[in-house]
Amino acid sequence: QETLADQQLSTKEVIDLRKRVVDLELELERSRAEEEQLGQAAEAASAASTKEIAFLKDLLNQETQARELAEETANERKIVERGLQAQVVTLQRTALEREADMRDQSTTIVALQRDLDAARALNKDLQSRDVYELSTQ
Repeated sequence: QETLADQQLSTKEVIDLRKRVVDLELELERSRAEEEQLGQAAEAASAASTKEIAFLKDLLNQETQARELAEETANERKIVERGLQAQVVTLQRTALEREADMRDQSTTIVALQRDLDAARALNKDLQSRDVYELSTQ
């Protein structure tokens, strides 16, 4: 009887072991499928990261170019500003010189007008004397 019981136990153990093997094989298949999915996800993430890195590098290059352009524009603006300031100074100097010339011309015109008025008065006086002398002769 012990032998039969031992055999039955052995058969039961064999069946349990076979079930366990089947369960382990199924678990192994699930693990492999999960591993495959994880590998594909890792590849997709890597590709996305590569694209993102390329995008960020491109964005950085664009930012660098924009900054360089802004610096060039600022430098050009400073050059134009200095040129305009020099022109303003020149124009102010020219305006002051013209103003001084106009004052001199105005002074000259006033003096000439005075001389003209004096000459007319003298001429009138001389004409009056001539008329008086002619009338007394």
